[in-house]
Amino acid sequence: MQDKTASQHITRLKQPIVFVKELTETVIQIYSFFMALNKFNSLKHGKLFIVRPSGYLSDETGGLLYNQLLAAVKEGYACFLVDLTEVTVINSPGVTRLLEIAEDLTAVHHSELSLCGVSELYREIFQVTGLASLATIYDSEQEALTALG
Repeated sequence: MQDKTASQHITRLKQPIVFVKELTETVIQIYSFFMALNKFNSLKHGKLFIVRPSGYLSDETGGLLYNQLLAAVKEGYACFLVDLTEVTVINSPGVTRLLEIAEDLTAVHHSELSLCGVSELYREIFQVTGLASLATIYDSEQEALTALG
């Protein structure tokens, strides 16, 4: 009788483990789906390297953005424009990542960083965090292209 009870307990203990495993797999699938929505289109315009991220900008996707900008630094670019027009949300870690990118590009790599397509909400956040003092903010990509040549 004890063997059957122990077996039942083991079976019941395994059920939450299976549930957690299935839940984890589902979360990974959902996460992968949303990560696929984040695109980082880039364009080389003379001396200017333009990146047009879209979707959700988080610490992780900000890291992808940073890697793309760093690769352009290695190619010899020193002038960058990040067009945030198609970015729907920037979470707090995403703002922090943008700040880190700006600090690294300007202080370490002696590059120029500009942003455009920034909503009023994010303009205020960029002012408060100091990002606006590290990057020039333009209303549109066209305005930035005219100013940056």
